[in-house]
Amino acid sequence: VWARSDKILIADYPPPLTISKQNLVIPARIKNKVEFIGPIIDKRPEDLPSREDIEIKYRLNGDRPIIFFHATGPSYERRKLIEELLPMLGKLVDRYEIIASFGGMNPEVSIPGGIKAFEWVDEPLELFKISDLVICRAGQTTLAKALSYGKPVLMIPISAHGEQLGNASSVAGMGAGVIIRQEELTAELLERTVEELLSNRSYTINAEKYAEFSSSLNPLSRMVEVAEELLSRAR
Repeated sequence: VWARSDKILIADYPPPLTISKQNLVIPARIKNKVEFIGPIIDKRPEDLPSREDIEIKYRLNGDRPIIFFHATGPSYERRKLIEELLPMLGKLVDRYEIIASFGGMNPEVSIPGGIKAFEWVDEPLELFKISDLVICRAGQTTLAKALSYGKPVLMIPISAHGEQLGNASSVAGMGAGVIIRQEELTAELLERTVEELLSNRSYTINAEKYAEFSSSLNPLSRMVEVAEELLSRAR
């Protein structure tokens, strides 16, 4: 399909910020057809309510760094991470405001006091906007959204999932996040990693480079332009 295409548009950041670069092998003979148009994000930060309004909506005080745990992925892997991570996050509520979205799942584990937990959030981009750190798996879409909002990420890829491991490695290599392998996850390692990501300003600076790229791109408009160019040639 790639070889027969006139144009190949990839919804990812242009190099060197490409999240999925370790999962893409583009033959040299078709590289001139390939264009990275940027991730397709529903809304930009300026399209959402103010930080103050979002904090009120989710009952946040805004007096401590905000950590957003965004649970995504296949139901089994999502449940596994939620049930393992929640008790560990409960030990951090004295220093951070922690909000969690379970993606429609009702976990069979007690939720530690102090964590604002939601089975479902209609607009998770609001939580990306106000958070100081995002904890998530390493799916390309989730990472693209967090980084488009300039947020550093603590990535816990699905074990032995080549695509997620590649995505996480790419983002970590650009200094915008840190990987914790789930089989190595402990409360102590989680605490140290959170502290490193929030105290070392370089992670946020590197994440903001993705946000700058994202704000300069309009992938949907570019898709329309390319379609119109190809149609005009065919007439």
